[in-house]
Amino acid sequence: MPMNAADTSYGSVPGTGLLGGGGSMETSPLLEPDPEPVQHWRPLSKQQLEAAAGGPGWRKVRHYLVLTVWLACIVMFSVAVGIIVLSPRPSATCLRWWQKSLFYQLQADLYMETQAQGPQGATEVSEQLAHLRSLGIGALILEGVFHKGMSSSNFTDAPTQIQLLLMESNKANLKVVMDLCEADLLELYAAAGHSDMPSNHSTPVQDALRFWLGQGVAGFLICDTDVAYSEEALLEWRGVLQEFSTRGEERIVMVKQTSDIPRPLNSSSQSNVTLVNVVLRSILPNSRSPPSFQEVAEAIEKHLQIKEEDTWPSWTVGGEASHELKRLLFVLLITMPGSPAIQHDEDFEVFQREFMSKNSPNKDIIRSYTYKNMDKTKRANVALFNILSHSKAIEEALIASLSEPRMGS
Repeated sequence: MPMNAADTSYGSVPGTGLLGGGGSMETSPLLEPDPEPVQHWRPLSKQQLEAAAGGPGWRKVRHYLVLTVWLACIVMFSVAVGIIVLSPRPSATCLRWWQKSLFYQLQADLYMETQAQGPQGATEVSEQLAHLRSLGIGALILEGVFHKGMSSSNFTDAPTQIQLLLMESNKANLKVVMDLCEADLLELYAAAGHSDMPSNHSTPVQDALRFWLGQGVAGFLICDTDVAYSEEALLEWRGVLQEFSTRGEERIVMVKQTSDIPRPLNSSSQSNVTLVNVVLRSILPNSRSPPSFQEVAEAIEKHLQIKEEDTWPSWTVGGEASHELKRLLFVLLITMPGSPAIQHDEDFEVFQREFMSKNSPNKDIIRSYTYKNMDKTKRANVALFNILSHSKAIEEALIASLSEPRMGS
């Protein structure tokens, strides 16, 4: 056996052979790294923080950030100004008088009976018209002047009471639109020798229009079932109306829609001339019995979904309705686009009598009688009408004021 065969050590390094046995094997690496020093982090002191923040690096960063913010603000402001300048402006049109007016459907017989009482009756009519104007009404639709069976000569013969009513209406700054739906217009065209369609040579028609326009009438109301509801006839009417029209005092043609679907004009060619200025529509369906809640809801929903047309709309209640339903529908009329047309109501008669009693020599007796007959509900209805009509006027004034600067620019 060689020497030191059992010795597994080398030099001064002890071996792991037989001498050490199994428990003397190496359990640690030959080269152990030095332990890293433990770093204790501490926050910067005030002096150290001021020294670091005041360095040249941080100063440059702050300058760049401030410059970036200012450049971003200038760019955003320039973009906003450019959008405002380059955006297309809406074409603003001034509202005409029929677009700013509340129409009041009035029976002529009511005022003719009052005027028949003599000078006192004429004064009462004048006070009634002035009171209607104070309530916010801008135009009257005068009904009952014409009726079926009138001869063509009666179309140019105005009773004295009607002439006085027109004069007092003009003094009260109330426009008057003559209702011709009950008139037999075919009689006028037949008098001119045209039994079918009217023509440009219908002299009796032109004479009748000129007569009433000369009396101060601001326009005419026809039905879509009349013989005059055609392009040829309306062109003839438009020519006569333009003779009496001035800026701010235009003469108009209104058409009452008698069916749910508008009737098209019996026209053979397209024309750029405005034939109809206002279309009068009823919210409630025409029925002899009061409609149900479902019918009222369907009628209102259908009218609100109608596509807007070029012709200015005017809304009236129409049909049979209870007093409470009329009150609610009146609020709806004020909020709908277009010009409301209010039907004559007994509440306004009572309120007018109360108003006129203030200037009466026996005002104490008349006023006590009036308040006795006019309960709180009727006074509330008139007050509601007054508030809503003036709110509508304020809205129209705001629209007009917004349109004027654009028109000037």
